[in-house]
Amino acid sequence: AERARSLRAAIAAEPARDEPKLELATALMQLGEADEAATLLDALPANLAESAPAKVLRSHLAFARVLKGAPPLGELAVLVKHDPANLKARHQLGTRLLIDGESELALAQFLEIMRRDRAFEDDLGRKCLIAAFDLVEDADLVSRTRRQMASMLF
Repeated sequence: AERARSLRAAIAAEPARDEPKLELATALMQLGEADEAATLLDALPANLAESAPAKVLRSHLAFARVLKGAPPLGELAVLVKHDPANLKARHQLGTRLLIDGESELALAQFLEIMRRDRAFEDDLGRKCLIAAFDLVEDADLVSRTRRQMASMLF
């Protein structure tokens, strides 16, 4: 919150500078202010809007939108445990885990969606994996998961 306040002050002092706007969008995302972060991100010039940090932020925003109105983590885990074929709950569970930093568990949920139904919501499991790869910092985990995904595709 303090970082967001200082960035707002920097933007007010120098409104022509766009870099602090990207930083503010990231700070707002961390505060759960996804709508305002998206608005800032959409207003960035092309050079910043296509930068690596902006792409990561877009991925975070896409996952955050999945969780609007979703049950809390514990409820999602119970839903999936009692009905493993509930792919919507599994998708929300994987998303919640990813946002909470539980990358390995999240990727496992997305892989399971692929295993159970490749056609579910237009191959949502695969799409989530690809988007999540941008967010997961563990290169070994990403590599292992890519291999598992590829073995399901081919």
